[in-house]
Amino acid sequence: MKKSLYIAILCIFSLLITGCHSKGSSKDKNALNLSLDQEGNYTGFHEVEEIDNAYDALKKGYLVKENGLYIGNEYWNDFVKKCDQGENTSLRILIMADDADTNYIDLYYQDGFYYAFNKKENDLEAKGYKYLLNLESDSSKDGNSSYYTVLSDDDTLTFSEFAKELMLSRIDVNEKSYKILLSDTKE
Repeated sequence: MKKSLYIAILCIFSLLITGCHSKGSSKDKNALNLSLDQEGNYTGFHEVEEIDNAYDALKKGYLVKENGLYIGNEYWNDFVKKCDQGENTSLRILIMADDADTNYIDLYYQDGFYYAFNKKENDLEAKGYKYLLNLESDSSKDGNSSYYTVLSDDDTLTFSEFAKELMLSRIDVNEKSYKILLSDTKE
């Protein structure tokens, strides 16, 4: 009797441990995959559905830039909030130009790093960055300010350092310590 009671308790204990382990690993099931090929390049644009209006993009949860305006800022805010909480997350950004030339940017936050891929520029290298930064210039002589959202490994990067490096990087493109996601000019 004692032996069967011992075996029953051992079985119940094993089931509890296994149940707890599978609950803990459910986070792994929900982790984002960056869809990389064997060379480490992003493949997430292969099956992208072309969208020709902002309304359809918003229904899919995209942040949209159309005619210089951002639409769907709630998706951006949700992405940033999840990143701040350390959650793996992603956001697709659709840039709609006046000439019907659209572009997609896929932005990921995974395991403490940001990744961005640009379809139009064929920027598919999976390079992780530690920080997502919003940089703003001082107003220029014409009263406009420039805004850039960049990925960087340097959280102390300022707009003036960025602008200087941007000018230098036009000479040597491979030496950039950042990746530009979005840019804008406002009055």
